[in-house]
Amino acid sequence: MIMFQKLVFAISFLLFAHSVSYACSCLPAPTAGSEFASSDVVMIVRADSFTSNGNPQVDGVNMIVEKVYKGHNSGRAYFSGGRDCGS
Repeated sequence: MIMFQKLVFAISFLLFAHSVSYACSCLPAPTAGSEFASSDVVMIVRADSFTSNGNPQVDGVNMIVEKVYKGHNSGRAYFSGGRDCGS
C-alpha cells in the first residue's frame, strides 16, 4: 500500500508540479535585433582553453574568433566573470 501511495504521489508531482523556468525572470526577454543593435561586438567564437585559480569553478575562457558580425576581429578573445540578474 505504501509503495502505491509513493507511486501516485510521484506521478501526480510530475503531472502537476511543472512550470517553465527562466535563468533571469526579473527582466523581459530582449529580441535578437535589439541585442545586436546595443552590442559593440557580435561574433562566433570557439572555446580554446579555460583558466582557473585552482578552484573547481572556471574563472575565464580563452576563445578563438571564427566569424565577426560587428566589431573588430583580433583572432582571439577572453571572457571572464559573469552577470547578475538585471545588470
